[in-house]
Amino acid sequence: MTCRNVFAVLARAHPLVWLALAVCAAVATLFSSMALMSDATRGLEYETLINVNLFGYQVVPPYLLLLCFGSVRYTALERVRADPSRALGVNLRWMALSAVLAVLPLLATYGVVEFVVERRPCDRNALIVAAVAAVQMVMELALIGLTANLVVNCGVPWGYAAPPFMVMFGLSGWLFSTWNQWVGEALFFFLEPLADAGSLIRDKAPAFLGLVATLTVANLVACQRTDHRGR
Repeated sequence: MTCRNVFAVLARAHPLVWLALAVCAAVATLFSSMALMSDATRGLEYETLINVNLFGYQVVPPYLLLLCFGSVRYTALERVRADPSRALGVNLRWMALSAVLAVLPLLATYGVVEFVVERRPCDRNALIVAAVAAVQMVMELALIGLTANLVVNCGVPWGYAAPPFMVMFGLSGWLFSTWNQWVGEALFFFLEPLADAGSLIRDKAPAFLGLVATLTVANLVACQRTDHRGR
C-alpha cells in the first residue's frame, strides 16, 4: 500500500476487523455508561473518565486495532526503492488520528450520560473536564503507539506486537493497584488526576514532549537500520 492513503487498508479490511472495532466501541459505551451513572462515581466524573482500568480494556484495544490494520506497509519492491521513513511519517499521523478515534466513544458516552440522561447543565466546568481527560488519554495513547510502533519497526509484525500491549495495559491497572504501585504509576503517568487544567501544561506537557521526541527518533533509527526486505 502506498503512503498516500492511510485509510486504504481499513477500507479493504476483513469484516471481522470491523466487527472487532464495533465490539470494542460497544464495550466501551456499556461499561463507561455504567461507571458514570453509578452512585459511587457521582461528582467524580473526571476521575472516572481517566480511570486506568477502564482505559486499559476500553480504549487501548481499539486503538491498537486501528494501528494494526491502518498503518502503512511498503511492499517488498517499495522498500527497496523508497525511504522507509516516509511510511513512518504517515504512520505517525495515523497514530494521532487513531488516538482521537479511540477516545471518541468514551467522550460521546460521557456527553450522553451527563447532559441527556442525567440532564446536568452543559457548563464550562463540564466541558473542561471532558477536554482535559481527552487530552490526557490521547497523550497516553500516543506514547503507547510510539512504543508499539518501535517494536514493529524493529521487525516484529503488528499481529505479534499488539496483543501483548493489550494484555499488559488491560491488566496493569488491576495488577499494580496494590502490588508495585510505582510500576502502575509509571505506565499510566499521563492519566494521573490533575488539580486543574493548568497542571496539564506544567506537569505533563514537558515529559510528554520529551518522550515523544525520544521515541520518534528511536523509530526513525529503527526504520533506517532494520532490513525491511525480508519482511
